[in-house]
Amino acid sequence: MHQPGEKWMYHTASDVLGVLIARASGQPLETFLHERIFERLGMKDTGFSVPATRVDRLATSYQVDPNTGVLELYDEAKGGEWSRPPAFPVRRRGLVSTIDDYGAFAR
Repeated sequence: MHQPGEKWMYHTASDVLGVLIARASGQPLETFLHERIFERLGMKDTGFSVPATRVDRLATSYQVDPNTGVLELYDEAKGGEWSRPPAFPVRRRGLVSTIDDYGAFAR
């Protein structure tokens, strides 16, 4: 798709792996991750979206525009990308979590 060094496409393999896990386990990827990883590590606040009852804990995201260097809005907390479940959970979209859950995962 691209010349070497022109662009990176790390996400494709992760997306395929997510589909394979879901099909092999016979359950949605998010359910598999919760049962096999998150619950066992005590990670209560990690998923592909934030429930409406907890979206007030989600921070608004910002990014720097690479052309201007100006900080700009990336994603609102309420009504944003992680405030609703994705049509199909894949690694590329990413998980949203808390620092405590991340610490549990890192340990």
